[in-house]
Amino acid sequence: MKKIAVLMVCMTVCGAALFAQTEADFNTKVEGNGVVITKYRGKGRALTIPASIGGKAVTGINRSAFADNKSLTSVTIPEGVTSIGNSAFWGCIKLTSITIPSGVTSIDEETFSNCGLTSITIPSSVTSIGDSAFEACMFLTSITIPDSVTSIGNLVFSGCARLNSATRQNIERRFGSRVF
Repeated sequence: MKKIAVLMVCMTVCGAALFAQTEADFNTKVEGNGVVITKYRGKGRALTIPASIGGKAVTGINRSAFADNKSLTSVTIPEGVTSIGNSAFWGCIKLTSITIPSGVTSIDEETFSNCGLTSITIPSSVTSIGDSAFEACMFLTSITIPDSVTSIGNLVFSGCARLNSATRQNIERRFGSRVF
């Protein structure tokens, strides 16, 4: 009986370790005093990006770094990240939750296109949103855009058919119909 219990504990702990992210799960490049994530190779579903990798602060996420990842369900980005590149999370169809830090100033084009996001609150540090940033997020039902956003691209919410009408009208009033 003790052997079975020990085996079950080992299987649980060892199985969890298979999906815990490590620094080795990330390809990075040094940029200034920090590092930028260029590719995520891990298998984690609920991912918390580390604040530092290799002893250097994570300051950015490069173009397509997480693109087309079919296992991610949620991502928490650390406070030190100030830039998220084009198509960084494009095609992450199971991604339903993302926590964006207050240091991010812009959301580039196609950053979250084709994701499974349902609700988004953009931090007040963001001033611009690029073309097609949330295009084809067909499960998106609500989004909060702060007054700090003064520039928004074309087709940002194209294909987001589940956005409620009050939200759509508010966005159109502020930015025009070109965002849909």
